[in-house]
Amino acid sequence: MIPDTSDGEFWAPGGNGSRVGGTLTMTEGSRAGVVLDGPVVDEAPPAVSAADSARDVAAFQPITIHGQLDSGVDVTLVNAQNYRPDGGQPRYEAHQAVIGAHVSGPDQLYTAVRYQLGHLLLGHLPVGVTSVVPDDGSKLSAEPAEDGEMWLVYEAATPMTLRQLNMRVVSGCLVLLRLALDQPVAIRACQVRVDEGDPWLAIHSQTYSAPTNMNLRRIVEPTELTLDQFAKWIAFNDELDGLAWPVGEPIRGPVQARAQVYTTLVEGLHRRMPYQQSQFPAAKPTWFEKIRQAARRAAKEWATETGNLDPDAVHTAVNNALTHFEAVGYADRATALVAEVTAAVPEVTESVPDLVVQLTRARNELSHHLIPNEDKEPLGDRVLRWAIMAEVAPWLLRVFLLLHAGIDPVVLRAGLLEHERFDVYRGNVAQMVADLGWTPPGPAEDEPNDASAAQG
Repeated sequence: MIPDTSDGEFWAPGGNGSRVGGTLTMTEGSRAGVVLDGPVVDEAPPAVSAADSARDVAAFQPITIHGQLDSGVDVTLVNAQNYRPDGGQPRYEAHQAVIGAHVSGPDQLYTAVRYQLGHLLLGHLPVGVTSVVPDDGSKLSAEPAEDGEMWLVYEAATPMTLRQLNMRVVSGCLVLLRLALDQPVAIRACQVRVDEGDPWLAIHSQTYSAPTNMNLRRIVEPTELTLDQFAKWIAFNDELDGLAWPVGEPIRGPVQARAQVYTTLVEGLHRRMPYQQSQFPAAKPTWFEKIRQAARRAAKEWATETGNLDPDAVHTAVNNALTHFEAVGYADRATALVAEVTAAVPEVTESVPDLVVQLTRARNELSHHLIPNEDKEPLGDRVLRWAIMAEVAPWLLRVFLLLHAGIDPVVLRAGLLEHERFDVYRGNVAQMVADLGWTPPGPAEDEPNDASAAQG
């Protein structure tokens, strides 16, 4: 543990060769920053006009800074960017600071990471037990810390960068807890190890902070999450390309934006999971190209015969329309998710008849920015309909992900029925549906059909 503010000597590997004095500041919830007595890289003169602004952009590019504090502790500032005023002292802020060693920078590989989330969240995990992460054989375990907290320890099968470890492991476990608890969770401490047997190196990051208030009612109690579930979730979530985060972290903004994001996430999550992705699973891939060739040829020949259409333009248009014709359509994807969630927690969708139709309709309208028919549906009704989707879809996706995280459906449903925010959600959606007097129609004739929605 080092003080919030420390003096030392700093330099940039591959920089101008200067070692300069400076003051390092590391406070909770902020980036590590250092004010230097002089430059550690060659600097261009400050910009004097808009045409010279490229110089400032170049000066702002991240670098690695090594330092040795007066206490003798080595530090590395990773992805440090210069926020100095023109002509003033260099003032760098780093995305991360590695305390205890000089590492190569963002490309440094580590064999392990461990982190604390608070005893309430990890204290129930068994010590001396190892779970295997199924996709690559990495190992996950829990071990006690000197302060009475618990470390969650990930030993990588293949060394990884700090960014990779954060995205795959640290952020991955955070989003699982965010989904299960329905409240913010913070990393209290994080350490990495370069090679097996090496000392642990502390990481300072703006995203690490003190524990948050956990007195609120959770959907799933932390004790329901086992070491095996964390291990399996790390592998599962790694295939989702970060799409679990917008489900776990509420999206703010206009109702149209929220409804658009959440309805498209239905498709995004389905695509990344082992559902059937083709309408013709028994077909060979070469068959689809033969069908496209036949369709392009027939369309071009017909356009040539009529003489009223550009055959080449028709050929291109048909080719574009059939690019993904074999893919499962949006409505089929939504049907799979809705069926799975409704079977476990019917209260998620209880108030909305024909939910798949409404998800598909909102997705098409908002993603394709269709021009509405004001005579057919007033703006107020349309916005209220989108608002219903912006309320339903996040709960639909949250339950869906928690089921795939291995949460017992009985436990999950019981937790939701006791959860205050879920109770408010049910009441709000029921009222909005009643305000619409709603029996949802199918997609209008001028909307893209299901196949085009899959391509959009």
